Amino acid sequence: MGEIYYRDRNEGKFDKNGKKKKPNWQYRFELCTVDGKRQRKEKSGFKRKQDAVAAATLAYAEYLGGGEVIEPSRMSFSDVLDSWMEEYCRQELADETIKNYEKRIRNHIKPALGQYAVSSLSTHVIQRFINEMAKAQYSRNTISSVKGIISKALKYAKRMKWVVRNEALEAELPSWNASRKLRSKLRVPLERETVKEIFVRFPEGHSCYTPLLFGYRGGTRIGEAFAFCWDDIDFANGQIDINKQVQWYKDRQQWRIVPPKYDSYRKIDMDRETMAYLKRERQRQLQFRLGYGKAYVRLYADSEGYINTDGNGNEIQMVTVRCDGSYIQPRVMQHCSKVIHQELGCPAFDFHSLRHTHATELEEAGVSSKEIQRRLGHKSEETTRRVYVHATDEMRKQSVEILNAMYG
Repeated sequence: MGEIYYRDRNEGKFDKNGKKKKPNWQYRFELCTVDGKRQRKEKSGFKRKQDAVAAATLAYAEYLGGGEVIEPSRMSFSDVLDSWMEEYCRQELADETIKNYEKRIRNHIKPALGQYAVSSLSTHVIQRFINEMAKAQYSRNTISSVKGIISKALKYAKRMKWVVRNEALEAELPSWNASRKLRSKLRVPLERETVKEIFVRFPEGHSCYTPLLFGYRGGTRIGEAFAFCWDDIDFANGQIDINKQVQWYKDRQQWRIVPPKYDSYRKIDMDRETMAYLKRERQRQLQFRLGYGKAYVRLYADSEGYINTDGNGNEIQMVTVRCDGSYIQPRVMQHCSKVIHQELGCPAFDFHSLRHTHATELEEAGVSSKEIQRRLGHKSEETTRRVYVHATDEMRKQSVEILNAMYG
């Protein structure tokens, strides 16, 4: 007694028309012997294994104690999450909330905790998982959201009498200051070999290539990298004009063009190779624009800077667009970062890593600190203005010569 067995009674079976039969999951477990004869409890008719597991776990607990005594569940936490999503979330929550939960569960929770038996999911295990997320530089909001989902799922499991207590309640989130210090500590310049691997994985033509290039070769912030319009690219002088950034406004569900952080307006010189690529990209987009004709997506910015395709405001020709003209949004970097973390083995990467690497490589190459600060727009408005004043033409010339030697 104690082992629960599962099987799909229709596995490998076909109906009279030759079609594979639908799953028919069954659970079975041994009971006490009566008059020397072995007894068992079994039930079939479940379409999914997790449904059979949920029913068997409850039946086993009820058998042992009339529903009062809770035995450690053999149900995995992955099965608990599936049951919670199906039996509660899909019945009670909004579609947008469900999508968010599914994303967190798929990307974070199941890969790390799904294989655990729910009865063995201790506070220690959950705390260690939270700490690992913090070390991997996930934002405090993301970690808080993930912990909340774990806690809600375990609350459901407790209500279903699959666990005795909600172990997530005792796990603690990293403090904001600790999280920020950890991110700062972990953020180090990327190795040259890692940078090469990134651009091999996301080559020219990929939707992530252009923003990655702006970050690495220009040291731009992520909002700046996705805000460039073609009239910001000065091909004659080999410069890019950083005069805006994009931000997501949740209430409007739209991207909005706003001034750059700290009002750090600046023009920076770019290396020859990057400018040559931008020329190729410009020609490519013009050809697509002609080829798509009326089907080409036109982008507009209204009087408040909200980007739209409704014709509201002035038309803008943004650099980061797909072949059909649709806007490539900053959230593509979430996928890009995940690939770099998992496939390329660089868990500390975020977009700011490119900016940090750009500054470090310039410093190592001998560019003055004032010119680096000017390029990055890395100070308050007052400091930025002071840096502009002291960054001479010779300094700017020196930096572009070094860039050409490094990349050109």
